[in-house]
Amino acid sequence: NNFNEEKLETFNSFANLASISLYNAKIYSDLHDAYFYTAKALAKAIEAKDPYTKGDCDRVTELSVKTAKYMGFDEKDINIIKIAAILHDIGKIGVPEKILNKPGRLTPKEYEIVKKHPSIGHQILSDIKHLRKEREIIYQHHERVDGSGYPLGVSKKDILIEAKILSLADAFDAMTTYRP
Repeated sequence: NNFNEEKLETFNSFANLASISLYNAKIYSDLHDAYFYTAKALAKAIEAKDPYTKGDCDRVTELSVKTAKYMGFDEKDINIIKIAAILHDIGKIGVPEKILNKPGRLTPKEYEIVKKHPSIGHQILSDIKHLRKEREIIYQHHERVDGSGYPLGVSKKDILIEAKILSLADAFDAMTTYRP
């Protein structure tokens, strides 16, 4: 049961590999956390501009994640949905506040401007290559299975399942919270 020089060298090599793996896991975890909290900060910026939807990003995220878990999505896909849900209304940064905060029915012209927010969000995130899937989910989160949604007007199987989940969560939140 004594370690000879060869066994000690082998054990030392395994210990070094384990150390490197743990270090890499910590870096990955820190990077993931930085990503998540950056997305949360952007969501707060959106909500600061549109006080009627304060808390919307958190509620939509929670419902989207719960739905994805219920449907059996794996952890990687749940994280994609989570980031997409947090950032789903980032495009509202490009919508004038007077339209977002209007305490009444929007005119057809105002509604056309609001309908641009998924495209604006898609464009805002276009340079972040590792958010490619999240960007597409955000782009499609107002599409409808009957083709009546926006901005693409796609239907049924052409809509990402993750976008359908996000759309459901967003619609539920809109119907169950006070908005003008």
